[in-house]
Amino acid sequence: MFLLFPQSGSFLALGMVLFCGTCYYHALTGKSELRWLTPVGGSFLIVGWLAMIL
Repeated sequence: MFLLFPQSGSFLALGMVLFCGTCYYHALTGKSELRWLTPVGGSFLIVGWLAMIL
C-alpha cells in the first residue's frame, strides 16, 4: 500500500508520548501543569490516523 504521508508513524508516536505521557504524569504526581499538552497529543493521534488512511 502506497502512503501519501509517510510521516504518519511520527505523528502517532508523538501523539502517544504527549497524550499518554501527560495523563500518566498527572496520575502519578498529581501535578496538572502539563495537562494543556493532552489535547495536543490527541490531535497528533488523529492526524496520524488520518494520514495513514490517506
